Amino acid sequence: MKMLFIALASSLFANPVMPQTRTIGGEWEAYFDWFHRHSQVEQLYSNGATLYTFGDKVAVHTGAGRNSKIITTLGNGHVLKNIGYADDAVLPTEEINGYGDFWYRVKGQDAAGKAFQGFIWGGHIAKGWRKADLTGDGKAEFVLLGVASKPRKKLTDIHAELRILQKGRVLHRSDVPGLCLFEDCGSSALLRVLNVPAANNALVIEASAMTIGCWAGIEKTYFYWNGSGLELICHTELISGKVLSNHPVSIKDKTGAEVMTCRYVREGDDYNPLWDCRGMKAKPAGGQAVVVRAK
Repeated sequence: MKMLFIALASSLFANPVMPQTRTIGGEWEAYFDWFHRHSQVEQLYSNGATLYTFGDKVAVHTGAGRNSKIITTLGNGHVLKNIGYADDAVLPTEEINGYGDFWYRVKGQDAAGKAFQGFIWGGHIAKGWRKADLTGDGKAEFVLLGVASKPRKKLTDIHAELRILQKGRVLHRSDVPGLCLFEDCGSSALLRVLNVPAANNALVIEASAMTIGCWAGIEKTYFYWNGSGLELICHTELISGKVLSNHPVSIKDKTGAEVMTCRYVREGDDYNPLWDCRGMKAKPAGGQAVVVRAK
């Protein structure tokens, strides 16, 4: 259970792992605490918590297996209630499309308002969700993070996906390569929508994953919402310090005109990203690093 995540972290600080694995030190403990305060991990395992579907045609089954009878089919972002398992329960798992995840027990109402109770495979449950007005029309879009829909054909073929819903319709979707969110990874997901005041109030979406175990890692990705789609800004791994990609993005105003460029610099002491923004409307001037605040 992910509720044991922080306890596991503490044991890793105290007990060295095998030489061929990546080790972590106690300096990351504060980050782990911060991560769980800002993530939605607890809801994925708590009885009665709200969950959302992640898929165009999500099947609800009578049992914990894809061969069991289908009760109903749901669209993206359909609201559910989690029926939690006992703490000592062995979770029913299954591999679908190359991704291993467990079966959630859920209840809710279908599109016609008919109540149901059944099982949904974990890859069809969003691992993170936020609401934010991305289009500027005064109405919030729904941002979902989950396991990619594309099949996984080899061990290194790992993808997540960001989906932006508008009135229940998929407005945009972006692949997040390398972000391991399915249950076999033993990871926790973090999804945030960040506002960058010094970059013309640009909206940036963070999709990150933290893994503790024989292989510890913190994968961080940031995407810029350019008004019509998501552009990858950077992809980093914090513990090793490896930068997998880092691209400056052109920040546009409401008319679509470029007003500045911004580049990811590093994580600040408060674990928010720092940006180097330059342009005629950049504040502060001179390309100084600026802090964002979460929406």
